[in-house]
Amino acid sequence: MFVTEKDEMQVITVELKNEVNYLAFFLSWSQSVSVIDIFFKSTANNDNNHLMVTLTGRDSNLRQHLKKLVINGYRPTVSLVNKKTSYYPERNPKLDRLCSLTLTAPKINRELILEVLILLAEAKFSLVEYNYLSKGENSQKCLVVRILMRGELTDLENFKSQLSTLSHKFSVDMFYQKEIKDMKDFSLLVMDMDSTLINFEVIDELAREANVLDEVSAITESAMRGDINFKQSLMKRLNLLANTDIKVLDRVFDRIQLNPGAERLVSTLKNSHYKIAIISGGFSFFADRIKENLDIDYAFANVLETKDGLLTGKLTGKLIDGEAKAAIVKKLSDKHDIKEEKVISIGDGANDIPMLKVSGLGIAFRAKLLLSKNADCVITQGGLDSVLYFFGWRDI
Repeated sequence: MFVTEKDEMQVITVELKNEVNYLAFFLSWSQSVSVIDIFFKSTANNDNNHLMVTLTGRDSNLRQHLKKLVINGYRPTVSLVNKKTSYYPERNPKLDRLCSLTLTAPKINRELILEVLILLAEAKFSLVEYNYLSKGENSQKCLVVRILMRGELTDLENFKSQLSTLSHKFSVDMFYQKEIKDMKDFSLLVMDMDSTLINFEVIDELAREANVLDEVSAITESAMRGDINFKQSLMKRLNLLANTDIKVLDRVFDRIQLNPGAERLVSTLKNSHYKIAIISGGFSFFADRIKENLDIDYAFANVLETKDGLLTGKLTGKLIDGEAKAAIVKKLSDKHDIKEEKVISIGDGANDIPMLKVSGLGIAFRAKLLLSKNADCVITQGGLDSVLYFFGWRDI
């Protein structure tokens, strides 16, 4: 249920049993009643069996919803702190000494929340906040929740492995940050083009036009997995396109669609004064046009050689492969006096690994397994605009 901005903020405190099953039910229930934030504190007498939970939202009936709530026969103790906006639990603006876990999925059910709470409890985290960043106001209509915690991990790799297991089990994107970053902590975004910024591999579509799709697609898949050298695979595929009429370039461009959330991500970061670049192992004919359409600052891609109106099956100029991508990131960083830790890179294939490795935040977008294993976070459910929520961006 959604409400208008003119509704007054409701701030209500609940005393709740400090038990994961009760808490999972409560958090799952909060999705449906326009709750925005949930804050956790100990009771006044430090009763470990109960928690003081403060909810904020713009639903004028929020208190009535809470009074009707029954969890396995238990009714939470409800008190109205203040139904106006004059009181609001204080946020830590710098998020000092806190870490976060962001969940993005079309549906976040009670079973998922329960398993997340159990995992956090086993890792000795204490809950601080449960923030709704989006209730579907994004490109993939996903629910986005950020959990703020306090604690120190003793085994980060094991924790991330367990998050990955939950991610696959419940079809949810999970991103853990030991130190919470804000949008201002970065200033350069670099993206691959094919299957990252746009919805397909251009070379496969060119092959479709040239009636050699099966042969080219097989080589493409092998290259994306990292089974064969990118340069060798590209030259093999290009050779199959030799003597193709260059008119196919326009036809393929007309079929291109941006991946969900691309325009929103680019425009939002441009408004935040980011520099943005396409760095692609694909082709400049397409990268340059997309650069202009999205008002992107730079586009780097391979240049197709043509002769007498036909593709020759070769390139002109320097090849852009994985190592070249990393070198371009460093060059852009130096040009704009941007430290590499302030770079966000997004890709989907094995040749994007070097680029992700020299960036402060490396993101695998609907990526092959090899890249996913080398990324800081993996997006499979959300669109490209999911990146915004990693920095606490809010739609509500």
